[in-house]
Amino acid sequence: MTRRKRPIAVPRNGEVPRSSSLRNALRLSFVFALVALIAGAASYTIYERKLDSLLWQEAQDHALALKEVLERLGPDALERDIRAYANAPHSDVQPVLYEAPGGKRVGNLPLQGLPFEGRRLLNAKGQVVEAQAFFARGQYLHAFGIRINSGWILAAQDSRLLELSRAVFLRVAEWSLGGAVLLIGALAFILGRRDGNRLKRIDDTLLRAAEGDLGARIAPIESQADDVDWISHRVNDMLAALEASVSEMSEISSALAHDLRRPLQRIRSRLEPHVLAQLLPSAAQEDLEGALVQLDELNKSFDAILRLSRIESGVSHVARDPVDLRELAINTIEMLEPVAEDRAQSLSLWADPTVTAISGDESMLRQALINLVENALQYGPSGTEVTIGVSQRDRAITLSVCDNGPGIPADKRDAVLKRFVRLDQTRSTGGTGLGLSIAAAIVRRHNGEIHLSDNAPGLCVSLVFKSI
Repeated sequence: MTRRKRPIAVPRNGEVPRSSSLRNALRLSFVFALVALIAGAASYTIYERKLDSLLWQEAQDHALALKEVLERLGPDALERDIRAYANAPHSDVQPVLYEAPGGKRVGNLPLQGLPFEGRRLLNAKGQVVEAQAFFARGQYLHAFGIRINSGWILAAQDSRLLELSRAVFLRVAEWSLGGAVLLIGALAFILGRRDGNRLKRIDDTLLRAAEGDLGARIAPIESQADDVDWISHRVNDMLAALEASVSEMSEISSALAHDLRRPLQRIRSRLEPHVLAQLLPSAAQEDLEGALVQLDELNKSFDAILRLSRIESGVSHVARDPVDLRELAINTIEMLEPVAEDRAQSLSLWADPTVTAISGDESMLRQALINLVENALQYGPSGTEVTIGVSQRDRAITLSVCDNGPGIPADKRDAVLKRFVRLDQTRSTGGTGLGLSIAAAIVRRHNGEIHLSDNAPGLCVSLVFKSI
């Protein structure tokens, strides 16, 4: 099974293509921010766990120190020290508690409930909470209890240091990481814009070459000397080779056409006097007249081939002037209306008066329109009605030639746009078989589109261009 290729999205006129360098820079910015965030979170987790362990250790050391006072100096000395400590005006005084035998409590630790041994996490009201200190939020106490005979000694450390560390970390992360992301994003935008401008120069040059200006070249920035400059040099080399090849092909085509025309013209110049004299027998006279017609058709074919080759190769320059398609259609009807009347056919115009102009070569566009109208008249029977339409939808302007003639089968419409393709029913009719090919080539040189559709009955050929 043949795998279908994914269509390439080509930016329309006026659209800015997505910058791959900018996308890559933004991806790197995102990866950097993610890595920095993970590294910062891991560092803070290690730091907070260490700080949490230190708070437990300080609470335990404080409780052991109070126990030593009790053992050396007795309960009265311990009570005096605890009262003095608890009533001290310093803000960094940590909560302590001594519960003597009999239930008497001394200290500033707001314990609710029974004393305990070992580590406990207390909330601001002195209640034991079932939570790990590392995941606790708000003001908590890291308390450590020691049982002394029938009494208790408890010491605690305030967890506000943990909360302060969290706040500082979040603020630092917010400013440093946010600033880094903004800085990298700005640099990514600047670099992407710079590379985008360089790629746009390449795109503009290739577009000019596609429109026939094979002398267009990309001006490399020598100070960069990077991959984009390398590609620019390669594109310039390709355009130079293409220009040389097209120029050589054009010279060969012109020389060939000239060499073929000369003997045909000599033959015609010798036959024409005998035809005009009308001194030959009727059969010979008819043969010579037919030969002159065939010679004229050959000359027309050579002219059409040369014209098509020059258009497709880019040798023919495409002007970029404002062209009013409505006015072009009116002039074409005035020129071809006598031909239509002689064939008992009719020409009419339907044009939207609000249609804007397009940028193009008026003589080329006139040639394309004449070819389409002449085809409709030539291959249509007596009574054929041909309508030229000019309409606009958004920025798309459509120039159409529709008739009610025999039409073209749907499976043949792509083929008739190629050179020398003629349908069986038209082979008896004169013509080069290049009219539609030339029209299609002119449309392509104007970055337009050509569509053939059923007019039920007949054929409708639509040329679609972009307005200025």
